[in-house]
Amino acid sequence: MLVVLPKWRGEPADDNPRWIGSAEPVPVSAVEAIVNLIDPGARIVRGAAVETVGFGAQIALTAPQLIASTRLDPLVGDSRGMLVGSTVVDGLRVAVLSDPDVIANHGIGVGGNAAFALSLIDLLRPVGGTVVVDETVHGLTQRPDLWRVMFEMPFLLATLQGLVALCLLVWAGIGRFGPPQPPDRAFAPGAATLLDTGAGLLDPRRHGGHFLRGSADMCVRQVADRLHAPRGLDRRALVAWLDRVGQARRVPTAFERLDRDVATAAAGDNTARILDAAQRLNSWKREMLDGS
Repeated sequence: MLVVLPKWRGEPADDNPRWIGSAEPVPVSAVEAIVNLIDPGARIVRGAAVETVGFGAQIALTAPQLIASTRLDPLVGDSRGMLVGSTVVDGLRVAVLSDPDVIANHGIGVGGNAAFALSLIDLLRPVGGTVVVDETVHGLTQRPDLWRVMFEMPFLLATLQGLVALCLLVWAGIGRFGPPQPPDRAFAPGAATLLDTGAGLLDPRRHGGHFLRGSADMCVRQVADRLHAPRGLDRRALVAWLDRVGQARRVPTAFERLDRDVATAAAGDNTARILDAAQRLNSWKREMLDGS
């Protein structure tokens, strides 16, 4: 363990509270109260500038703060006191650096102070050990910030995907606002519409041709099913098969000719021809199925 004793008490600058505006030495009694926790008989000695060699590096201090102690083993120091001393406390090797200027920002670049600091750390670091510098004591903390994390990798990818999905949702909703309009009714409601539709269905001139063609197809299917016609025949082949069966049953009317008459009547609007074709269809069906 390395214990660094305090030396200065700073006051924040007026224009920037995060910077130091002025500094004054910490009272000796306050520093001695800390070092006495390790060596109750130790004293703090402050003096003039000093340049000395520690761990092979030239140390430069303007106003050094040293420790006078008989319990601490001196590692770096001179006749006035030690800059670095060590002892064992409860089985733990504890080193004490009396003057923080040698590793402070304003002093580490002077002389060989930086080399001395590295050597001191190597001395205390176990073989293969890792050095971790904790800057949270200087206010360099990182508070959780969802908005900042959203725009950092890898969460930036999820943020972009969310934005794309939101844009597509807005785009899809631009076409209309509110519920969709109900479709217009195919027929106006009411009794008048019902009566008009019923009358139109009964009028052969309006729908007779459609019903006649449907009746012809239905007759062909019904007769073919009753007579067990071969499966898979198209309409032309099925009509030819029915006519062969009709000849065998001595049916006087061939459906092929009747089918042409039905098509001619359905294409026109002559009510008499449509009714005549419908009657002939019905007669052909009874003759084909008579006795089957």
